[in-house]
Amino acid sequence: MIKDSLYWADQKAKEIIEKRRKKQYVCASGVSPSGVVHIGNLREVMVTHFVSESIKDYSKNSKHIHSWDDYDRFRKVPAGVPKHYENYVGMALSEIPDPFGCHDSYAVHFEKEFEESIEKLNLKIEFHSQYKMYRSCVYSESIKKVMNSRKEVAEILDKYRKEPLPADWYPVQIYCERCKKDTTKVVEYDENYKIKYKCQCNYENEFDFRKTGIVKLRWKADWPMRWDYNKVDFEPGGTEHSTAGSSRDVGIQIQKKVFKTEPPLYQVYHFIKLKGQKKKLSGSEGKTLNINALAKYYTPSLIKFFYAKPRPDTDVVLPLDEDLIKFYDDFYRTEEVYYNKDVENQKKMNQLIRIYEKSIISPLPKKLPLQLSFRTAVMLSQMCLSKKVLNQMDVHPKTKFDEERLNMLTLCAKNWLDDYAPDKYKLELSDKKVSLNKKEKLLFSEFLKSISENTDSDLIQNIFYNLSKKYELNIREIFEKAYIILINDNKGPKIGTLIVALGISNVKKRIKKLI
Repeated sequence: MIKDSLYWADQKAKEIIEKRRKKQYVCASGVSPSGVVHIGNLREVMVTHFVSESIKDYSKNSKHIHSWDDYDRFRKVPAGVPKHYENYVGMALSEIPDPFGCHDSYAVHFEKEFEESIEKLNLKIEFHSQYKMYRSCVYSESIKKVMNSRKEVAEILDKYRKEPLPADWYPVQIYCERCKKDTTKVVEYDENYKIKYKCQCNYENEFDFRKTGIVKLRWKADWPMRWDYNKVDFEPGGTEHSTAGSSRDVGIQIQKKVFKTEPPLYQVYHFIKLKGQKKKLSGSEGKTLNINALAKYYTPSLIKFFYAKPRPDTDVVLPLDEDLIKFYDDFYRTEEVYYNKDVENQKKMNQLIRIYEKSIISPLPKKLPLQLSFRTAVMLSQMCLSKKVLNQMDVHPKTKFDEERLNMLTLCAKNWLDDYAPDKYKLELSDKKVSLNKKEKLLFSEFLKSISENTDSDLIQNIFYNLSKKYELNIREIFEKAYIILINDNKGPKIGTLIVALGISNVKKRIKKLI
């Protein structure tokens, strides 16, 4: 049970509880599997997840339902899909074959890819296929309400249109029983359950939508219909849904007018961008990163932390460059607050604690776990890990959790090193000629005598620092000289850590050549 939290998801949960007062609350999200379900789509899912879990933290029942809009029409061929799929434009996403040949349909391919990828995040979600819902005719009564209120629905839509809808407009699309496309027109409606239609392929028929599920409400009527049908209490939406005349704005009016029920509470969320990419993420254009790709560099808890920390109504830039090192450090600082409770500002401390609680995946140790810096993990990923190496690098996993974190971090670090890391993070001992003056030669000569294969990184660091003072050398300059000798750069990780990572025997051979 939480109390007086100012964390955004807790505040939204509190508002929902106070305004709805139910035995079970329903939080909803939805995505169209028209292409890769990317990390931008995941923000809607995570916002809903955090709010649903916060409702539970207030000791109330809540469930998170996620709609796959897989009865949507196929609009265009996205990047990575064969060009001949243009032949399927106008068909329902779930009626199109999987272009990769591994699932029952186009829609199922992208749905399963997403569902399997988020298993590592331990989200409790109830998935709904709109294709299955519509095809099984469960929405027949709701469809009838909308069809019989089509004039009122048209009036709401016309308020935001330059040209009014035609008199024979209907708020449905029908998939032809012969060609399976939505290139159809309603010819007649009996004001009950029967619709007569004609398709551009010249097929025509009459059907009862209680028995034949080939009809789908158009999006701006479909969304409020589902709010009513599922008794949704909360559903977020992107910025495109948050303006006058948007699908949410219109949906609110339709739900109140047609269904006589109250629309769900709302939270706008903004875009996620990759650093250096100006456009929003788009699965259809190939400008995207899916969850499996992100998990190559981000541990599961760090993925959740990325979504939990900022308020949803802020743009977020996802780092894959050197800023990823800082982002891991930010997560560790939040983790330290959770364990040590040492922040003077009580409100800020409570905020950080809640962010961390939203980020954790599994039960944590009672004490602060291993916090391996990502920079060190990058070095370890290039070494043959052994107990001796870990001890020298001052890395001491004490629990099973620590060992699992160490393994995950070194794997993420190795992937990042291969795909995004600048060359300076790649451990290659320099062989370039470096000139040393007399004092510098004396320092490095004594340094070699002071270290052995068993000297740990902290002691190496202290020895080098003390020798710098002994020989009255400028500490910053002599450290820079050491980096130039070792990796041909004037900066890097701690000298002790770097020497252990490069191999003490290798470093000694390198320095001996110069003195």
